[in-house]
Amino acid sequence: MPNKTEAKSEPRSGSLHGAGRCATSNRKIQLRCPECRRTMMAKREPEDPPGAAVMEDWCPECVNGGFSDPRYFDADGKEIAE
Repeated sequence: MPNKTEAKSEPRSGSLHGAGRCATSNRKIQLRCPECRRTMMAKREPEDPPGAAVMEDWCPECVNGGFSDPRYFDADGKEIAE
């Protein structure tokens, strides 16, 4: 029987850092607020760029009635230019 400390863990399905898996292969995208850093997973929308794993935009608590432009990032954290 293998020792628990020797067992290798597999990445969870849908993980942004899944080994050999495309982070955008599922139909969800991570939403992240640039102010408070709160995150959540949401259904991808048609306007989300291909390859985007994260959309950064102000959450309802931090937006303070203003407008913002969302920023998109790939699974490696590199910004995707629209």
